[in-house]
Amino acid sequence: MPGVSSGLNSGLAMGISGPRSRPFSPARLSGLALWLDPSQGITLNSGAVSQWDDKSGNGNDAAQATAANQPLYKTAPDGINSAPALLFDGANDNLAVPANAPLADQFAGGGTRIFVYQGAGNGGTQVVRSGGGSDIIMRGAASAESLGFRSFRATTNGDWRVNIFDAGGAPNIIVITYDSDNVANDPAVRVNGVDTAIIGVTAPVGAALADNGNRLLGAASLSFAGRLGCNLEYDRILLVSEIAQVERYLANIYGISI
Repeated sequence: MPGVSSGLNSGLAMGISGPRSRPFSPARLSGLALWLDPSQGITLNSGAVSQWDDKSGNGNDAAQATAANQPLYKTAPDGINSAPALLFDGANDNLAVPANAPLADQFAGGGTRIFVYQGAGNGGTQVVRSGGGSDIIMRGAASAESLGFRSFRATTNGDWRVNIFDAGGAPNIIVITYDSDNVANDPAVRVNGVDTAIIGVTAPVGAALADNGNRLLGAASLSFAGRLGCNLEYDRILLVSEIAQVERYLANIYGISI
């Protein structure tokens, strides 16, 4: 039938095909409570960041009204492997996320934090981010760095540490999953797609302290010196396959091998 043949050929010429899969987005995974992406939602004040908008839809925007405490905004070639990033000065730069219900008690029953950072290798103790009933702390020089996770408890805070050997201050994708409901739980930490052994443990004692949902990137003292990329939080422990999806997504953006 000539008419049918002509229609099929026309359809093929126009490139008609079956449904295509959508590109991955962190928002496709349920439980997304916070998504700070330095490629979007940045409010600048003379090259510094006064506000970083939350892409999760929960309104957890990070802001800093004091100009002297605002991190610098860096793009190619000065970001993280040329991708946009925020540069914290190690003195007093910080951005605050106010208390908000979607972030409150995030680790109760299990939660996941994922972020990209590149330390400046200044040494000492630096607070990368705090809030959520916990701190994430970087210690040491870039060539022999450790990353600590602290859970605030009624009697004794829990402290866990992983070694990160990134000579030259290489960027890292960090994934932390934790359930604060059981005092016997340890967090699980992945660095650039690899499960990383926990060392230097101080066992927590007592109930986890309540978390009202506030967050602080950097700190007013012991502040982080280096660059921060994407920050993501989920109010559940992601499946290993889901974590791998997010890691591949971030690795592609920041040129990090996993």
